[in-house]
Amino acid sequence: MTSALIADNSPISEPTSRQFQAVAPVEPTPDLVSRYLDAARAPNTRRAYEFDLEDFRAWGGHLPSSPDELSRYLADRAGSLRPSSLRRRLAALASLHHDRGYPDPTKATLVRRVMQGIERTHGIKTEQVAPLVIGELAATIASMGTSPRDLRDKAILLVGFFGALRRSEIVALDVSSVSDSG
Repeated sequence: MTSALIADNSPISEPTSRQFQAVAPVEPTPDLVSRYLDAARAPNTRRAYEFDLEDFRAWGGHLPSSPDELSRYLADRAGSLRPSSLRRRLAALASLHHDRGYPDPTKATLVRRVMQGIERTHGIKTEQVAPLVIGELAATIASMGTSPRDLRDKAILLVGFFGALRRSEIVALDVSSVSDSG
């Protein structure tokens, strides 16, 4: 069986007589590289990370930083910032360390444990809201009138429910989102 495989594959592995001409690689310009590096992150993310770094430096932090320094920063800011904001600060600092080739102190056990303690102490527990079920939707739709505003609201509720859309997705809908082809 092995010989059959070798025999079947022999034309693939045999060298061909074609000669390929080497092409000199084109070096991208520094401007082009910079443009793509800038495009790697959304403008809002860049602004947020810059703000986070400014706050870290205003506190007295510097790059590269140590796990001890980051832990003290987190502990100091825990009383005034939400855990989600501190997580974003850690993401910004991790990214900046990576970008500059420094070791990432945010992955250290000390930093992770301090963050866990902050979340347990200051975390805001989100309450799970019961989903709207079809019977409740039908009752809500039936209780609405026939004014243009009521018809609009009915349409929004039905599209949102049957499209399984989040609030942000419903708000983002506009006339161009609707197609009349059926």
